Amino acid sequence: MPPGAQVLLSAGCAGAWYFDWIERYYGKVPLHIGVEYYMPRPETLPNNVQWIENTAGDMRDVPTASVDIVLSGQNIEHLWLDDMVSFMLEASRVLRSGGHLVVDSPNRTQTAALQWPHPEHTVELTYEEAVRTMELAGFAVTKRAGLWLINEDGRVRDYEPADPTDEVVRAVRAVNHPEESFVWWIEGQKASEPDEDGLRRHLAAIFELAWPERLQRFRILGATELPGSNVLLNELGYPSVVMFGPYTPLPAGRFSVTFRITGEDEMAESPGALDVLADETVIWSESIPPLAPGEVFTPTASFELTEEITFGVQFRVHSNGTAHFHTRRSVDFVDHLETTAGPAYCRRFDPL
Repeated sequence: MPPGAQVLLSAGCAGAWYFDWIERYYGKVPLHIGVEYYMPRPETLPNNVQWIENTAGDMRDVPTASVDIVLSGQNIEHLWLDDMVSFMLEASRVLRSGGHLVVDSPNRTQTAALQWPHPEHTVELTYEEAVRTMELAGFAVTKRAGLWLINEDGRVRDYEPADPTDEVVRAVRAVNHPEESFVWWIEGQKASEPDEDGLRRHLAAIFELAWPERLQRFRILGATELPGSNVLLNELGYPSVVMFGPYTPLPAGRFSVTFRITGEDEMAESPGALDVLADETVIWSESIPPLAPGEVFTPTASFELTEEITFGVQFRVHSNGTAHFHTRRSVDFVDHLETTAGPAYCRRFDPL
């Protein structure tokens, strides 16, 4: 990050370890402000730290033009639409003229290609979307870098390195290719007032595009994907999870998901089951009935979430390994409050 900050603000700071980590690698700053909503205030903090319990989109306790650097390290992808817009506006407000906003975040072009889910992520921005977001918020981009190359010559690499040499090569090559890396790093210097309307339209369009994709990130275990299709064929001989995902956060509301299972073998008994998992608890489940070859089973799971945010919601298909069946690698997802409250990503959350 740009050196010499006297006041550093971290959007999302998790715990006391975070401030020790920053001091170790950046150096001690006279004042380090941490804004954190989801984790409790640590019992002890360094004497240069001010801890603010609030969302990243509400920095009302931070004076205008009082900060040298705002750091959003692996944070912006945790925000919902209103908070993401507000965070960019608040970052501009609290920064002094010429101050820097530093953001790094997973790159959706690569997370989507890998079907990579995180239980607390709403949507990730692509590198190009992030640059435009910075510009609309009034920042002139001064530095761009990539961390961990995924797409190389049009080929999507596995997330894990093939060997130690591959690890070094991909880390080095990523620096100059943020658009092809798993994480982009962008630094911007405050240069003008934000275009608030343009910023909101830009981010709203991203959520409208990316949220449906986010809800269809399914990983497969005991199954193979049939070539040229969106259909999985389960493996036999052992119990397994055929697919699981999207491993996503959801706000309070009423939702439903519909699975599609098609018989392949003759069955004398149930070949498996379906369930919905929320906060590590199964909140809905149903057995797959014995199906004739070609017979289609499309059960709908309806469920209600009452917590402000529930993390890691999953829709899963299980096989007991006794018979083949086909599973569509997607679900039909319905947000039943969308007509009155807007889609999930438009829900408002009251700050502390």
